[in-house]
Amino acid sequence: MPASFFPVATALKDSFRAGYTHKTFQADLGAAIDTALEGFDFKSHTDKVIVLLTDGEDNEGKAQAAARRAAARGVRIYVFGLGRPDGGPVVAPDGSLARSETGQPVI
Repeated sequence: MPASFFPVATALKDSFRAGYTHKTFQADLGAAIDTALEGFDFKSHTDKVIVLLTDGEDNEGKAQAAARRAAARGVRIYVFGLGRPDGGPVVAPDGSLARSETGQPVI
């Protein structure tokens, strides 16, 4: 693995931890794609790629529309699914089990 990968991986890890503020643990893949699009310089003629890590849930249902917007601007999206098909408990950033608004464990 190239040495230049490690600072990038560390920055990503830190941003995930720092940016994880949703108390309801709702996935909004459309917002994730749109946020990634905001970070590109479309005046530059370089390849643009989004790597999307997901458990497959999209509570807002906006992922396909956002992916179409990305494709229309020439951005490729590579999706990597994480987790088990039958689900599993979600661990909150503090290490505890995430709970829904009704107090039930989030699976």
